[in-house]
Amino acid sequence: MGRLMKAHCDFVLSIGKIAGFCDAATDAHKNEQRKEVVKYLQEMASVAEQSWNEYVAIYDDVKNVWEISRYPKGEKGYIMNPQTNYLAGWTADLSYLILAEKKLDMPGYAEKLRKMADHYQKEGSFSAE
Repeated sequence: MGRLMKAHCDFVLSIGKIAGFCDAATDAHKNEQRKEVVKYLQEMASVAEQSWNEYVAIYDDVKNVWEISRYPKGEKGYIMNPQTNYLAGWTADLSYLILAEKKLDMPGYAEKLRKMADHYQKEGSFSAE
């Protein structure tokens, strides 16, 4: 659990790194430095993807250790009433430990940033659908 807590802190710090690259990309855009903008967008994507992969790897280690002796909850597919305040009851496994982080969808964010970088390189604007 200590490793997961540290991984969570590292994950949060990576969001700060992404914000720093975002500020740098904005400044480069204002100064019409297209290559720099693309570089910063790609850095943001790399940090997002790498931080998520590292976080999930630690979570998987925790899950593997805990689930050796952990009895499954209820029957197959069992989930408590989702309106409960008991967070562990929201999932049938240990994924409640990283539920908030999953909602950030860092892999999806990284993909969008890469598309944005490709679009910016071609068009010189940030929008990418």
